Amino acid sequence: METDKFVVYAEKLDHTIFCIGYRVMQKDLEGTLDAEALKAAGVPFGPLFGKIKSGQDVVLEDGTKIIAKDYISAPKKGKIITVLGDTRKTDASVRLGLGADILVHESTYGKGDERIARKHGHSTGTQAAQIAKEASAKCLLLNHISARFLGRECKQIENDAQEIFENTHLVKDLEEISL
Repeated sequence: METDKFVVYAEKLDHTIFCIGYRVMQKDLEGTLDAEALKAAGVPFGPLFGKIKSGQDVVLEDGTKIIAKDYISAPKKGKIITVLGDTRKTDASVRLGLGADILVHESTYGKGDERIARKHGHSTGTQAAQIAKEASAKCLLLNHISARFLGRECKQIENDAQEIFENTHLVKDLEEISL
């Protein structure tokens, strides 16, 4: 799916029932207009700002030529967020997570629970960390921890994952993360 601001990819994951992972790619953002520099150059606020922002060079009443590209910053690279639902460790997870700024990966089980995780179609925190590392993601957010794990055990899942992928954070329900 594609809009004017985003491209979204979906791919089937490996779970006991049909489950999909998503890669949401923000399109690059336009450069910003340096309004202060334009004011300092004598450009009156108004329609000329819009022309310059759209890339048009303008000539002021006094003959000064304003080159638009000198007042517009470089485009800003869009962000990539990957959200993986219930899944075993799979190549699809790596593909969807390639270079992601944020990779959200379920971590139902802890280190040593690989067999039960596989049986139930889930991942461990360390498997999620391996995916993040293989995908060269920038940040891994672990979620969907089994209710059988309590405070210290949850922290251990996070610590074990951080041994493989340092920039790992176990998120709490409704926690907000800044990009």
